[in-house]
Amino acid sequence: MKDLNAGVHVSPNIQTDSDLYEIENIACDPQHKIESFLESHFGWEGKKVIDVGCGTGYHLPFYARKADHVFGIEPHDKSRLKAMDRLVRENLKNVSVLKGSAEAICLENDLIDLAYARFAYFWGEGCEEGIEEVFRILRRGGTFVMIDNNLEKGTFGNWVKRSFGHSDSKQREIDHFWKKQGFELKVIDSEWTFKSREDLESVLKIEFPTDTYKEILKEHDGLSIDYTFNLYFKTKV
Repeated sequence: MKDLNAGVHVSPNIQTDSDLYEIENIACDPQHKIESFLESHFGWEGKKVIDVGCGTGYHLPFYARKADHVFGIEPHDKSRLKAMDRLVRENLKNVSVLKGSAEAICLENDLIDLAYARFAYFWGEGCEEGIEEVFRILRRGGTFVMIDNNLEKGTFGNWVKRSFGHSDSKQREIDHFWKKQGFELKVIDSEWTFKSREDLESVLKIEFPTDTYKEILKEHDGLSIDYTFNLYFKTKV
């Protein structure tokens, strides 16, 4: 059996403060443009869905409303326990949260109709084992979607690029990797919208280095930030 922690690394934002990350999730893509695209193109009513790297399970209830069953895979014990607590609080009887990683998913072959990962593990070069593992559990006709930041568009993407020293070619390199793997790309322009300035400032603090975080606060007024997502997707044939 594979090591259930294979390929795992600590995510500094959700592992640092899961309560703040909950606020970030609420603020992210408030019009649900990502889910609207997924539903219109792939759908999950009566189907089996998996969230690879589900964290504290924020997105599981949304998919559970229509899916036959939703699986959440999470390697970090603290996050996984919070996800399980969410299932109990929201009485989600068609959701299971399991220990595992992108490289070690404890499910049978050819089971899943829609797999997705949000900002988890699949960062480009080096994640090939995880891609192979996800496609092992996908049925024919099932789709894997990876959701990531776009570093070339939007205020947030520019902040990421500037804060972490990404070169001008970084986004092209990432896009090229996914294209080589046979994935298509959908770019979605959305936003972050917070309920208060305090919430916005607190979330920025867990996302960016201290010096950049302070600069950003001086530059940016208001409660909304334009944010562009890249959705890489591929259907199993």
